Amino acid sequence: MYKKSVIKKMGSIVVVAAMLASAFTVMSAGNVAGASSANVAINEIMYNPVSGNEWIELFNS
Repeated sequence: MYKKSVIKKMGSIVVVAAMLASAFTVMSAGNVAGASSANVAINEIMYNPVSGNEWIELFNS
């Protein structure tokens, strides 16, 4: 009986700790900035070639 209550308490502590850790991880992500669409141009596209090697060439201006 004593072991079951200890296991329940430890399980609760682990769950709360995991929730806190995930909350801090999400909050610390901050603002992620990306390139504006005006700075990236698609130069060439090769789709469905015979060789099977599809690719896109990007140009950063």
